[in-house]
Amino acid sequence: MTVDEIIASAKRAHRAHWQASSDESTGDKAASQVTRTWQDEVARNCPKRFIAEYPVAGDLRERIDLVDVESRVAFELKASPNNTHFELYRDIFKIWLHNERNELTIQELVFITPEAGAARVSRNFGAAVVGLMAKHNLRIRIAGI
Repeated sequence: MTVDEIIASAKRAHRAHWQASSDESTGDKAASQVTRTWQDEVARNCPKRFIAEYPVAGDLRERIDLVDVESRVAFELKASPNNTHFELYRDIFKIWLHNERNELTIQELVFITPEAGAARVSRNFGAAVVGLMAKHNLRIRIAGI
């Protein structure tokens, strides 16, 4: 599967399961369903290549949504358009810590989020952070769905 096919899979899962809600619990459940549906579809196509809930490092109890271990690309899906920038920055640190503590280093982060959130993190401070990360050998792609 290509990166574009993985993004398209996330878009399908998002359309099928995401419902904006003022109730935090409902939103969390919908976001989890979107992520699980997407992870299952991608991992089912290439189970040895794509690993869902990939550990950052054993002692940290943090996971990366999906990792392509062949091309060393990490995928993070933020189903809600709210607070997208905080999630992006957190995900960058997860990748950084992973790379500091593991032999297999991740070279690219694909951050998938609804169009509104992608637009917000693709300008100003977010754009500057993405540019800075490239100087530190981590490519970041923001993908709106």
